[in-house]
Formats: sequence, structure tokens, C-alpha cells
Amino acid sequence: MNDRLMSYAESIQILMKKQRIKPLNQSDDGQPALWTRDFIFVTAINVLLFLGMQTQLAALPVYLRQLSGSDATVGLCIALGTASALLARPLAGYATDRFGRAPILFIGLVLMMAALFSYSWFPLVWAVILIRSVNGFGWGTATTTSNTVATDTIPERRLGEGMGFFSLSQSVSMALAPAIGLSIMNTFGYRNMTFFAVALLLAACIPAALIHYRPVQKPAVKQPFMPFEKKAVPPALVMTFVGIPLGAALSFSALYGIELGVGNGALYLSCFAVAMFVTRPIAGRTIDRFGFDRVIYPGFALYILSMALLSAVNSLAAFLGVALLQGLAYGMVQNGLQTLSLKNISPQRRGAANAKFFAGFDLGIGLGNLFAGTLASVFGYAKMYLLMALPLILGGILYYYFRTRKMKSSPECRGELADSQGT
Repeated sequence: MNDRLMSYAESIQILMKKQRIKPLNQSDDGQPALWTRDFIFVTAINVLLFLGMQTQLAALPVYLRQLSGSDATVGLCIALGTASALLARPLAGYATDRFGRAPILFIGLVLMMAALFSYSWFPLVWAVILIRSVNGFGWGTATTTSNTVATDTIPERRLGEGMGFFSLSQSVSMALAPAIGLSIMNTFGYRNMTFFAVALLLAACIPAALIHYRPVQKPAVKQPFMPFEKKAVPPALVMTFVGIPLGAALSFSALYGIELGVGNGALYLSCFAVAMFVTRPIAGRTIDRFGFDRVIYPGFALYILSMALLSAVNSLAAFLGVALLQGLAYGMVQNGLQTLSLKNISPQRRGAANAKFFAGFDLGIGLGNLFAGTLASVFGYAKMYLLMALPLILGGILYYYFRTRKMKSSPECRGELADSQGT
């Protein structure tokens, strides 16, 4: 009997070896699993979060224009929202690391829902501007925290790939939300559009309540107040220069399309988003395998080329072709810089790192809106887009400086550079 049991046990062991049964937290190729329960939940949160925000953001300028009749008022309102998000990010990053991810995420979601619900109930210009500031603060808080939670759930070895998939939520929202928001507003009115946006954020609370959040680990020695992570400063600064032409493209592509006689620019943003959707996961895997330089340098080159081409387009096909090229290039550069800002950051400082990176992004978008408006009024849209290649050139030079001058002092960075050059 014992011999028979031993024979059965040996047979089971041989079968397990042949089948190569792997742990549940490991993928088929032996790497740590990426698509875990928590990663799926936080990605769903980000999709709903961006859809809710972008849906109303597309309709808000139209609504405010009806109330005020002034483009300057519209610009002021959008700028104050961006400024509020910029203010919220360092506070949210510090609070996320200090008090935990869950409470800060829900605070951001509640602030956004309250602001969205209030827009149409107070049809006064000053009230809308104030509500927009609260909305921006909630947006900065929620997105900083959601990105931090995503970083917690992604294995270190697959950080680039994971952030690439996670960032697809931005591409989806950019492609779908503007058309959805404007369509609902035109059909059912602005108030019902805000109800739809609130419903999306309310739905985001469901996966937010189901995630297993990383517990807060308080340091043995009390740390000073540091809302930003120093290691994230270089990629965040480069991201500011990358965000400047993006702000110009998002704000003036519709007007440029009308001037060219090719439509209102909605297809431009959709093509831009589709290209990002395809690019980001591929860029992330390339980063994990070959290093940052193999993705970021080509991305800068393509982005600069796309701005030059955008200034020379004269047909719808060319207009949309450039949009695809820009989405490809931006997806490469943004994914690379965001992953770089989170590389080798301890869990206790990931909130601060995300806060710094997105603060640089917000600053770039704001400066892009400001510079593009001024340049377009003086030189026209075509020359304005051509001049928008300059911030990208400066950003590429700055990235080269940080990677080859300052960051070469790190032994790990030297190894990565050597691996990427020898691959």
C-alpha cells in the first residue's frame, strides 16, 4: 500500500513538472503578473475619472461662453482650474504618502462630484469660475492618487509596460469624451450632461472601495514636509517642455482646422488619441527591455517633425496624418518620462513622485495655452505650431543633459546605458 502511495506521489510530481504549474502571481513567461485584480480596478477608476472630467471639460467653454460672451472669461476659467490642480498635486502627494491612498482618493472624487453637480445650479460667471477651481483641486487630488495606487500594483520589472497600459485611460477619454459631452449637452442640455459626468465618477467609487491598498508605513524618524520627490524633478522638468506644444494642440486644433477648411478639429483629437492608445503599451515594453533612451529620443525626434509638418498641412488627410504622428510621438515621450519619474522610488515616496511629475505636466499645458494664444494672434496658427517645435528641442536637450551628464553618476544608470547601447 505504501509503495502504491509513493508511486502516486511521484507520478503527481512528474506531472506538475511537465505542466510547469506557476504561482498565481506569475505570468506565463515567468515574470510577475501585471493584470492583477487591483490593477484592473485602478485602471477602471482612471477610465471613469478621465471620462467624467473630459466629458464636462469639452462642454464647459460652450456653456461659459453663453453666460459671459467673452473668450477672455473662458480662458480665465480654464486657467484657474489648471492652477488649482497644480496647487493640489503636492498636497495630495504628501497626504497620500502620509495618511494612505484610499481617503485621499475619495476626497478627490467627492470634490469633483460636488463641483460637477453644482455647475448648472449656479448660472453665474463668478460662481462657475469658483466651482471650476474646486473641480480642478479635486481633479489634481484624484489623479495624483490614482497614479500612485497604480504604481503600487505594478511589479517593478514591468513598470514601463504597466504604466503604458494604465495611461490608455487618457487616450480613451480624449477620443470619446468630447463628442459624448457635446452630444449630451446639445440633445438634453448642460445640466443633464453634468449629471452624466457625476454618474461616471460615482461609478468609479465602486472599484475604489474594492481595491486592496498598500498600508501606510510610517518612518521611524519624523520626516520633514517634502511634497515633491527630488528624484522626479528631472523628468518632470522635461515634461513641462513636452506639455507646452500639447497644450497648443489641444486648445487650438479646432480653430486651426476651421481655418484650413477641414472641420472643427474633433477628428484630429480622435486620431491623436488612437495613436497614443496603440503606442503606449508597446513603448512600455520597449522601456522595460531596452531602457528609456530607445523610446524617448525617437519620440522627441518624431514630435519635433510633427510640429513642422502641422504648420504645412493643407488637406484633411494631411491634418489627420499629422495627428496620428503626434499621438505616436507623445505616447512614447510621455510614457518614458512618467516611468522614469517612478523608477527606484520607495513606496513611501510614490505619491510625492507622481505629484511632481503631474505638476510639471500641468505647468506645461498652462504655458502652452498662454504662449500659443499670444503667438497665434501675432503670427497665425501655422507659424505658431512651427514655433512650438522649440520647446521640444529644448526638452530633448534637457533630457540628454540629465541622462548623460548628471545621471551617469549613478551606477545603476550607467549599467542601463551600457545595456541599451550594447543591445
